[in-house]
Amino acid sequence: MTTSNLLYTIMLSAAAAISAGVVAMLWPRRGVAGARPVMIFMAALTWWSATYAIFWLGVPAPTPFFWLDLTYVGVVIVPAALLAFSLEFTGSGDRLTTRVRWFLAIEPVMTLLLLWTDPWHGLFFGAQRTATSGAILTGGPAFWFNIFYSYTVILIACVVLVRAFLHSPVLYQRQALLVIVAVLIPWVSNIISLGGMSPFPGLDLTPLAFTGSGILLAVALTRFHFLDIAPVARDLLVENMSDGVLVLDNRERIVDVNPAMQRVLAPHLADPIGKPLALLDEAWPALPAFFASGFDREDDAPGPGDAARFVDLQQLPIADRRGQRRGTLIIVRDATARKLMQDERERLFAGMQDALAQVKTLRGLLHSCAQCKKVRDEQGAWLPLDVYVRTHTDAEFSHGLCPDCMRELYPDLYVLREEQKVAILAFLGARDGSHLDQLSDAIGMSKSSMLRRLESLILEGRVTEADEDGVPTFRAAPAGD
Repeated sequence: MTTSNLLYTIMLSAAAAISAGVVAMLWPRRGVAGARPVMIFMAALTWWSATYAIFWLGVPAPTPFFWLDLTYVGVVIVPAALLAFSLEFTGSGDRLTTRVRWFLAIEPVMTLLLLWTDPWHGLFFGAQRTATSGAILTGGPAFWFNIFYSYTVILIACVVLVRAFLHSPVLYQRQALLVIVAVLIPWVSNIISLGGMSPFPGLDLTPLAFTGSGILLAVALTRFHFLDIAPVARDLLVENMSDGVLVLDNRERIVDVNPAMQRVLAPHLADPIGKPLALLDEAWPALPAFFASGFDREDDAPGPGDAARFVDLQQLPIADRRGQRRGTLIIVRDATARKLMQDERERLFAGMQDALAQVKTLRGLLHSCAQCKKVRDEQGAWLPLDVYVRTHTDAEFSHGLCPDCMRELYPDLYVLREEQKVAILAFLGARDGSHLDQLSDAIGMSKSSMLRRLESLILEGRVTEADEDGVPTFRAAPAGD
């Protein structure tokens, strides 16, 4: 074995060890998005470097180039694994459908078949391999097609990572930048090798360059929490929001809407992108009026069309890094339930105010029977208490039963209501507050019955009520209250 062969073997073995070490470091994180593709990527590099080291070591094989040809198993896997990693790492993993994965596997499989069957057709090496060849750096049409395909796939992966770098927070930018550099190092070295500019005659520098890639990925793992904190695509967050999001440019044209907003606008503006906001003046006049009112504010407004809907509107300016305004973000939240409940409370409160204004006050000494509780009026007639109060005031009586009488006359109904109260207290005790709809659904009671039980529990001091964001919220009262 020559000195150069030994040197090449040592360098390639070190590259294989570093790649295998990165795979081991990634193993505990294998469940994170992007981890499995990068593990396959580094495992392919390990195979590539290890088999190449064995070739230079001169280990006996069935054919002179057996170990060299075997390196291509790792070579053809690297581009597809890198593309899969870039898509998952940037939150676009849904594009890796089963059909796409099978498509990415076609070219590597065909390349390996053409390489191993080259003696029969010559399409891969093109009769350019010599007895002293130490690398696969030239060949026939199949070889150059694989080079073109691999570079194209790697270029797409780089573009995806660069886009993530440009549109990500600082921490994610550092991650993406390290990954981009880790990808570019072997790519550049491969170009140097193919161009015959390598300082090591007969050696393909690409697997050695991946040593640097492995080191950079190790730094990303240890210093910048690579794959511990994976960036989530912001588009996914906006697309899945229940609130409507609408983006306007400086000319008040709609440039983007999320699916929730699309559903709101669909009956009135089927294809809103590129349309001026003024087109909604007739169908939804509240929205253009709200936009014209200014930034950084919130308001309640009627929903679009004739439907009895109400929405919360919020608008915020969109500025670039230099602080220049580039558009407006409008967020629309359905507030129909809260608005209806608020209106109902106001109606009841107004009714109580009117009733209090009309009450006639009873004064003086009332003569009542100690036995039957009838009251004697000014003419000396003995009247039932409710008749007397109705005659002398504007009040009306609503007859019911007190708990004691309920227990005595209707024991089964009394027990049922007490059990309902116990169920309500148990439900409230298990969580920090609940709304009327949640309670009704959980206990299996109508809203009217639930309100009566809650009123009883509030009067007994066992439940408290608070208004949170305009919605009544009920909680179990602390034990000491």
